[in-house]
Amino acid sequence: MPYMTCGLDFSNYSVVCNDDSCVCVGYCSLNPNFCNQHGICNNQKDGPTCECYDGYRGNGIPTKQVYVVLKIKRDFEDSMRNPSSLQYKKLETLAHQLDEFFRKAAPKHYKGMTFYGVSSGSIIVNTSGSYYYTNNQTKIEALNNNLESDVKGVFNSSETLDNITSVFDGSAELISVSSDSPIINVTQLKVYMTCALDFANYSVSCDSENCSCVGYCAQNPYFCNQNGVCYNRNSGPVCE
Repeated sequence: MPYMTCGLDFSNYSVVCNDDSCVCVGYCSLNPNFCNQHGICNNQKDGPTCECYDGYRGNGIPTKQVYVVLKIKRDFEDSMRNPSSLQYKKLETLAHQLDEFFRKAAPKHYKGMTFYGVSSGSIIVNTSGSYYYTNNQTKIEALNNNLESDVKGVFNSSETLDNITSVFDGSAELISVSSDSPIINVTQLKVYMTCALDFANYSVSCDSENCSCVGYCAQNPYFCNQNGVCYNRNSGPVCE
């Protein structure tokens, strides 16, 4: 095992050995509860993502939310509440557009859009985009520091505002963009992780950059008293 590395162009893969052989294992296998019981975990190049089953959203890990308020200079109509009306269909078109705009800001982190609806007067559109955090401190900081301005750049572009204007035949204006950052340090992800290996004494450990499953040998480097090499076996550590 000391001579093995995982050469995959994927993050968070680790070498794991049993009594017969060693293999490269992805983050999803090491952390089966990452997406809880309502979704399936997929190993991607930038880290794990969750694909939710029908009827569910999210993975238990807090997401970064970016809230957007838009104003469309056109009078609100009661028909916008009627699913069979043309104006309601236009709202559905708008919701689809909003989803694409949020995705454009950070496609690798994008989870989904929430459309809170519109209010009367001039049409006020309230919506938000959700974005996944990854198991990487540098990427967490980049998401927290840059995403709000990236979303603002997308929504405040002339192309975006023109597309919204064309749906309702009323001039669109960006009112505000705000966000929250529930995760600021990678160590906050630790409580959502478990080690599911069929090995004894593995636990989640976090350093300044990411969290991973660590075996007993790494946690106790002097286990063999410098008289051999420590190996993690199914039943526990052994010295050779």
